[in-house]
Amino acid sequence: MGRITGTMSVVVISDLDAAVKFYRDTLGLELAGLYPEFKFAVFTLSGGATLGMHPPMAYGAGKPLERGRNTGVILSVGDIQATYEEWRQKGVKFLHEPKQMPWGEVMTKFEDPDGNEFALLQPVKQ
Repeated sequence: MGRITGTMSVVVISDLDAAVKFYRDTLGLELAGLYPEFKFAVFTLSGGATLGMHPPMAYGAGKPLERGRNTGVILSVGDIQATYEEWRQKGVKFLHEPKQMPWGEVMTKFEDPDGNEFALLQPVKQ
């Protein structure tokens, strides 16, 4: 049986150059690969996960994918308040301030320039 060795989440964006600038320069993610010929970029996240992005119909088949919706992607950080303040000063649009969730973690949500919604989470300290 095959063993899963990593995960990649993919979000739909409208402008590859603007998205690369936002995710690399504003959020500070590491650009792992930029493939303009495929209109695709990949960023490395800690723990072996990656975040990919491309515009609707980047692969030329099927119906266009939607952008500007909840991605289901949760990014974990060690200090959510510091990250919130830093990113907010850089112009990141947050949907609310970090708040304690009933299950104990602290979470907020933010949007990229295309309106794709992400959760930012500080795990419960063990």
